[in-house]
Amino acid sequence: MEKEYILSGLTCAGCGAKIEAAARQLTGVKRASLNLMTQTLTLESENFGGIPEELQKLIHRYEPDVSV
Repeated sequence: MEKEYILSGLTCAGCGAKIEAAARQLTGVKRASLNLMTQTLTLESENFGGIPEELQKLIHRYEPDVSV
């Protein structure tokens, strides 16, 4: 199953690359793809149970002002 998250306020390409790489390491994530132009992060996973909370923490580690 695929889910798309909007990362409002993400403008830094370097931070976006770090977020994308870290999202790939989340347990259960098969694929992660970040599109900086549309400010979206697409994740493919079998189970999205705990990912949104983990994802929020991960994103705020690199970009505290971005809202998911």
